[in-house]
Amino acid sequence: MPYPQKAPFAVDANGVPSDADCNSIDWSTSYLDYGVGNVFGQLYNNYDNLGDAWAQHWKTVSTNVKDLPGAQGYDLMNDISILRAS
Repeated sequence: MPYPQKAPFAVDANGVPSDADCNSIDWSTSYLDYGVGNVFGQLYNNYDNLGDAWAQHWKTVSTNVKDLPGAQGYDLMNDISILRAS
């Protein structure tokens, strides 16, 4: 886990921690981690053409989903989430 979160969790054979361990932390605090801030800086400053690649990715996504009847929009900067019915 990124600093200042908990110590690293045990992982399975694929390197993935359990859902219970993942859900035991406040993920929004992860954005305070140095590594996350560094990556955002690299994106915004187009380090190693990272920003250009990001823009090309979303151009490809929009080209492929623009005519789908269920596509209403997408959020370029938000994390992907899965909505679960209660």
